Amino acid sequence: MREWKMSNKRKKLRINQEIVNAKWFSDIETPGKKLSKTHIEAGFELLKLRQINNPDLFLNKTALVVGVKFLEEIDEFYDEFLDDKKGFQFGAGFDKYNIEKNINFLYSAIAVEKYWLGVVINLEKRNITAFNCAAMKFTDASLVPYVNAYAMALPFMIRYFFKDVSMDTSKFSIKIVSEGFPQVLKIEDSGVYALKLIECHAMRIVDLTKLISVPIQLESNLAKIKLKFLFAFVYTLQNRIEFLYGT
Repeated sequence: MREWKMSNKRKKLRINQEIVNAKWFSDIETPGKKLSKTHIEAGFELLKLRQINNPDLFLNKTALVVGVKFLEEIDEFYDEFLDDKKGFQFGAGFDKYNIEKNINFLYSAIAVEKYWLGVVINLEKRNITAFNCAAMKFTDASLVPYVNAYAMALPFMIRYFFKDVSMDTSKFSIKIVSEGFPQVLKIEDSGVYALKLIECHAMRIVDLTKLISVPIQLESNLAKIKLKFLFAFVYTLQNRIEFLYGT
């Protein structure tokens, strides 16, 4: 990776319209560094790429990866939405997510302090599930307020998109789960865990207790360790760099 960074100093690398630099990669390599929003978005882009290249692995065919920005945009208009729920115009900006009637699940993530929380929205059953992999720091109940706005706004948003006035606009139920899967040893690793849990949901892996739960021994290349944990099948650090750079 060092050779790649040195040979591409003058080339602007963009991820979801944001420029990233050598520090972006260094943060992946450095123990104790929290993954940024751009890192998480890159992870979601890799997940989408895997869905395209390996469709047989992803049994949940009605799922759509919307990424971090989707829920951030709801946060931005939420106060205005509360003033006029029924008449609020959600705007054409959400059209880019291509949420169609055959979609049952949306995959996203939210940041809570230094902690990343993987979020699965079930449109069919009208609920939001958030994976709490840092129960030693956050109780399940303490995380509900961070999800509440989405549970309120999404029913109206979906009705608006589908132009169906008969749709139920009551609040989605919220479920925070912290059992049945490994917990982070360091809060800074929560982003990797959040992405992995969402990937497992997309692949319909039910028994999450078999995921890596023992302390990961640090080697010289932490990035490779994180990627091995995040994409346990075929993706290596070089795969990630080549995809992000567009080669």
